[in-house]
Amino acid sequence: MSTSSTLVNTSDTAELRLVQILSKSLVVATAPATDEQQHLFIQECEACIARADASALFHRILHPPSSTATDKDHGVVMDDDKVFSWSPLRSLVDPSITSSSTEAYSAFTLLIVLLQRVSDRVEQTQFVYTMVSTLQALLKVYLNRSSSSNTNTKENDDESYHAIQSLEIKQRILHMTCILYNVRSSYKEKCWILSQLFLMMIILPTTSSSSSSHVVQKVHDDFILQLLPGRNTTLGTLLEYHNVVRLIEMEFSSYSWTDHVEEIPTTQEKRLLYSIASQVLKQVIDISSKTSSLQDGITTTTITGGKKMEDHHPTKNASSILLEKERTLAKINQQRFLLKVLETYQEEDKNTNTTTTTALDTVALNAAKEVTIGFIIDPISLFHDQRGITRLRPIQALKLQSGMYILIEGL
Repeated sequence: MSTSSTLVNTSDTAELRLVQILSKSLVVATAPATDEQQHLFIQECEACIARADASALFHRILHPPSSTATDKDHGVVMDDDKVFSWSPLRSLVDPSITSSSTEAYSAFTLLIVLLQRVSDRVEQTQFVYTMVSTLQALLKVYLNRSSSSNTNTKENDDESYHAIQSLEIKQRILHMTCILYNVRSSYKEKCWILSQLFLMMIILPTTSSSSSSHVVQKVHDDFILQLLPGRNTTLGTLLEYHNVVRLIEMEFSSYSWTDHVEEIPTTQEKRLLYSIASQVLKQVIDISSKTSSLQDGITTTTITGGKKMEDHHPTKNASSILLEKERTLAKINQQRFLLKVLETYQEEDKNTNTTTTTALDTVALNAAKEVTIGFIIDPISLFHDQRGITRLRPIQALKLQSGMYILIEGL
């Protein structure tokens, strides 16, 4: 056997192994798939591989069998639970199906490599969007189910199991999204994938009164706190203001690095990423504030006249002081992201020679309002960044609104 044929056979074996892994999660509603259904999926995928039809393979993996051609071409938005019920990607994100994270990541990487074989570039991009949206839907369903799971025991070990498993699923999905971000070459795609990655960071389990829900919530809140500035975590570093700005203004906007101008993100797409980054930091700030309120203070109990009295005495320990410093830096970065959102409207004006305020949307006005309030609360920390903000068109438009004139005149 020649070397070239050996490589081909090895590649085919890997692809067939990928199909075997993906077939494990086939379901009908909430029941496991029958052998016949699983065999049909494997047979159809193997046929796509045999005739080197990457497009058909991805249609089979990313769309339910009942989808029409029109549905597949235009990417119909499906209910999260329906995505959960049929998506083969469940096999890769669920540790109870594929226990080895290394195997799951290797399979996902191979899937992305196969995506390069889709000849139509537009179709490739559509598959990327569908893949990320599917991962996002799976994350929401898994987290909601983990917090509402009914257990027959009150043992902490059982509650911790649901919390740890749900966190591992989230980490797998985030890791796979990062892999997809790193492999794709289109800056437009990268900009969108990064925005969705940021959103997935702050997807949390739904709250309920069960003890299991509280444990799950605590584990995921702790994960969110790792996004605070200065924690030096991979995702937290990616979210830092200077890193996001460098990506958008230098890498994503570099015409010299790509032969396709259409691969450069539009002003609106940059704005979306800045806006989502500010939303993520707001969530991080809110959770850190809640954590601080739980850490600060001690409660003393006294008995006076036969009555039990409890008094809460506010105190600050070293961890809460550090958390407060991190939260302050997060607020500064959030304000910077909001300023960047407003600046995109100025950039848009230069590109279109627009001087009116009629084109402003609610995103612009809401960002302008938050920036104004943030400036009033802390005019010192970002004095240089916030100089001249009254010249920004969204701020000027906000000034015309009832009740905002006096507030903005004071800037």
